[in-house]
Amino acid sequence: MKKKIAKVLSGLLVVTLLLGGCGNQEKIQTPEEYIDENLREISLSDPWAEGTLGNTEDYQVFLSGEAHGIEENYEAEKRLIEYLHTYEGVRYLICELSVSEGIILEKYIQTGEAELLTEFMDSMAETEDCNQGYYQFLQWLCQYNMSLPEEERLHMFGLDVEFQQDMTIKALQMLDTKAKPENLEEGPLKKAVQAVRDGSSQWYELLQKAAQEESEETEAYYRENWKWAERILKNQETTLQFVKEGGDAESQLRDDNMADNFWFVYDQFPEEKFFGQFGSYHVYLEYTASAYGVEQGHQPFGSLLDPEDSPLEGKVCSILLYNVSNTTEWVEINRHIEGLKDIKLENRNMLLSLNEKRSPFVEEEIWQEEEQELPVCDYIQKIIFLPRMTKSPVYGE
Repeated sequence: MKKKIAKVLSGLLVVTLLLGGCGNQEKIQTPEEYIDENLREISLSDPWAEGTLGNTEDYQVFLSGEAHGIEENYEAEKRLIEYLHTYEGVRYLICELSVSEGIILEKYIQTGEAELLTEFMDSMAETEDCNQGYYQFLQWLCQYNMSLPEEERLHMFGLDVEFQQDMTIKALQMLDTKAKPENLEEGPLKKAVQAVRDGSSQWYELLQKAAQEESEETEAYYRENWKWAERILKNQETTLQFVKEGGDAESQLRDDNMADNFWFVYDQFPEEKFFGQFGSYHVYLEYTASAYGVEQGHQPFGSLLDPEDSPLEGKVCSILLYNVSNTTEWVEINRHIEGLKDIKLENRNMLLSLNEKRSPFVEEEIWQEEEQELPVCDYIQKIIFLPRMTKSPVYGE
C-alpha cells in the first residue's frame, strides 16, 4: 500500500510544480474537519446506497476484520456482501475456513441442500463459529445467492487449515468421481479411494502415496476435481505442521497458508474481485503490535496479498469492524490513530472512509507504532463503528 501512496504523492508533486502558485491545490484537512465531513451513519438492516463505502477505485480485494461470534458483525457482513456485489462486481467470497469447508459451503450456497449446512454446523461444535448468528448468516447467504441470475451468483472458497477433519473427508467424498473400486487396479489409488469412502484416518497417507506413485492414474480418476483434491492434500500437510508447532491460532503459518491458498484461487480467476471477512488482525496491510497476541514482525494475511511487485499491490482494501463496547478494541484503535480520540458516535452505526480527498490519514496522520512510522492508510482504509457487541447464542441451544 505504501508503494502506491508514494507513486500518488510523486504524481502530485509533478502537478504542484506545473501549477506553481495558481492556488488550485486542495488543502489537507485536519482530522477533526475530515471526520466531520466524512463520518456517515449506516444501517445494519437495509441495503446501502451507492457510494456508502466511499472511495473504492482500483481495489480488487476487499477484506473486513471482525471479532468472531458477534451478531452485529454478521449483519455488517451481509451489508458488505450486498454492496460489493451490487456496486463493485464482487462475486468471489474468501473465508477463514478450511479449503474443504469452502467446498462444502460452495455447494450449499449453489444448491440450498440444507443437510450440508447442518453437517457443517455440527462439525463446528465448541468453536467460535458454532453459533446461531453464523448459522443464520449462512442461510441468508444461500437465499441471497439463489435469488441471483446464475451468471451473477457468488462463489465461496475456504483458505484456512483443515481444522475439522470430518469436513475434510466429506469434501473428498464429494470430489470422488464415484467409479467402482473394483474397476481400479490393486495399488495405492484403490486403497486411498476406499479409505476416503470409509472415512478412515489413514486417507492422508494413502492419498499422498497414490499422488506420488500413481500420479497419472490419480489425476485421471478425479478428473477436473483433482486440482481441489490435490489442494486439500497440500492443505492437510500444512495442517499437520501447524499441529506439530503447537496449533497456535495466531501463528504466522496460518496467515502464510491462507495467502498461499488465496493465490491458488486467484490464479484461476485473476480478473475477478474478492471479498472476505476474517478475524481483525488478518486484514491489516502491515504488521502492527496489538492486543491480538501475535509475535513481533508477524505479517497479516492482508499484507501478504499487497507486497511490492504483487499483482494486487495497492489493490487491497482493508475494512475494520470496531465494536465500540469492546474496551480492548476501542483502546487499540485510539492508541494507534490519535485523530480518532474525540470522535462522536452517539450510539449509532457509523462508517468512516479514511482514503477520500483531502484526507490527513493518507499521508500526515501516522499509525502510532514503536517499530515503524507509516500513514494510517498503509494499514486500513475504512472503519465501521458498531456501538453494540452482542455475543451470538450457541448453535442448537
